[in-house]
Amino acid sequence: MISDSLINIENLVTTKFENALKNSDIIYQGFQITEQFIDGCSYQIRYVPGLEKKPVRDDVEKIGKDFLSPPYGNLHVCDISNYGLNQTTYVVLLNKYPLTKNHFLLLPHDFAKQSDVLSSDDLTLIYEILQNYKTTKLIAFVNCGEESGASQKHKHIQFYPVEENEPPIDIYLQDENQYEQADQLRQVPWAHFVISLLHLPEQLDQLGNYLMNKFIQLLDKMFHFKQGKHFDGAKSSKINKIY
Repeated sequence: MISDSLINIENLVTTKFENALKNSDIIYQGFQITEQFIDGCSYQIRYVPGLEKKPVRDDVEKIGKDFLSPPYGNLHVCDISNYGLNQTTYVVLLNKYPLTKNHFLLLPHDFAKQSDVLSSDDLTLIYEILQNYKTTKLIAFVNCGEESGASQKHKHIQFYPVEENEPPIDIYLQDENQYEQADQLRQVPWAHFVISLLHLPEQLDQLGNYLMNKFIQLLDKMFHFKQGKHFDGAKSSKINKIY
């Protein structure tokens, strides 16, 4: 049975964000967008002035506190309890330094490392949150360690709303191609991997296994790429690191 919090997640986040903004519980000053078209590919660059007030990773480590542990204060949106095969309790929090309105986090209540691989329950809940956002398109992403920009050691997944055709890579996914195996888009010049979600199972346990299988395929492709196997020289020239 889907919890009420999951069904109403969009309204809960929107209401909480509005109240937090009024009460100065979050640091949000909007953003500015610059669009660039380079080497045949569209880029979107965002300047988010509120991030200038965000503590840098070195300062966070000196404090030594898990900022994503209770008490959560006015950033707390809801709990999603006893979810999935492992009966995990998850917490939904607002991002204190949001990139855009209604930017929020999903994290396990009990500590797990940000560098840990996403579990089948993580993946299933991410998918269900995306599906339960009815009026707004969401993007979900994970900074899986320090090199990819993670400033917190507690595992968390980030969500924020995007407009139609955002992020810019979406315009290259609107053709009829289906990627049953992990692959790269020929139009996109940086290292990346995509895979299609086709014929998804309805049962929660089967959905978790299906999503985990897809995720492992992406990870396998990434590790092979990083090790120089199946190497695409045209794309590798655009990057220094793979995350």
